[in-house]
Amino acid sequence: MVNKRNNLPNFVCIGAQRAGTTWLYECLREHPGVFLPDTKELHFFNKHFDQGLAAYMQHFSSADCSKKICGEVTPNYYHDELALSRMAQVLPDAKIIFIVREPVSRAYSHYQLSIDNQCKGMTFKEALSARPIIKELSFQGKYLEKVYELYSVRHVHVGLYDDLQESPARFYEEVLRFLGVDYDFTPSSLGKRVNRIVFPGVQKALRGAGLAPLVDLVKETPIGNAIKARYNARGRFENSNALYGELFAEDVNKLEKLIKRDLSSWKLTNQRS
Repeated sequence: MVNKRNNLPNFVCIGAQRAGTTWLYECLREHPGVFLPDTKELHFFNKHFDQGLAAYMQHFSSADCSKKICGEVTPNYYHDELALSRMAQVLPDAKIIFIVREPVSRAYSHYQLSIDNQCKGMTFKEALSARPIIKELSFQGKYLEKVYELYSVRHVHVGLYDDLQESPARFYEEVLRFLGVDYDFTPSSLGKRVNRIVFPGVQKALRGAGLAPLVDLVKETPIGNAIKARYNARGRFENSNALYGELFAEDVNKLEKLIKRDLSSWKLTNQRS
């Protein structure tokens, strides 16, 4: 699908947070038939809408979106109903990609990312209470239902983070088939964990100073692996099955019906990563 209305994107990856969207961005931006802006998260529909459409189109000015698949990846859109409504008005024919993740492991990954600031000193369960957004962002069935109110099912591709972990190549191919581009291309980022937590405070500062390559270099070294293992082991995790039953069971049932996929593994076993 190409966009005939100036330089507007043909697809948007809307989420979920902590579900592999950075990995997908890195893979797609290598594809010769796909254009993505240098900035991963544009936040136009949720934070910068008042800047106007011309400002948004500027991000795609170096691509011809009438001849090439253009897109953006902002995993904050899926849980913002106003942003979704704006997107449907501006991009009514866009293809939507939504990666969903088992809710407890998604929330726990979010908690780990916040353990040095908003969730400092808290257990996981305490963080869910003190920072409701961590819990809210795991209600993916609720928000997919809203997406389906705005876009037809055939315009929405829902990918499971489980499938990404099991077979990145197959997951990526399904996305490319959905976008309608050559699916024989293999990106160098295919087997990488590009957004694994290392040291979020330092990482953010280095990226802000234009030293992102240094962060990526360290991540691929034995030192980086040791830091990742130590960081991702932090935090205090209570019984996940109890949390699932208490918080997420109804939403997972909703999601299961919407995407017509068996999610019984989510109901029986919750993984931390």
